[in-house]
Amino acid sequence: MMDWESHRILTRNGLCRGRVFTLTHSFVVSRPLGYYAAKVTTFYSMEKLEAWIRKRGWRLERVRHFS
Repeated sequence: MMDWESHRILTRNGLCRGRVFTLTHSFVVSRPLGYYAAKVTTFYSMEKLEAWIRKRGWRLERVRHFS
């Protein structure tokens, strides 16, 4: 079960490319493919997630739930 959204993946233009959720001991990336589908990828460390994002030229932005 996913806990909460922790980060958003942004492109160089600032568009949201995906969302990162925390799972018990991993990070789940959800990228929308259309109106009813999403591609889900699981990473077991934040370092691997950050390397995957840097490789694509994207960046992470921490989500603020309580402002």
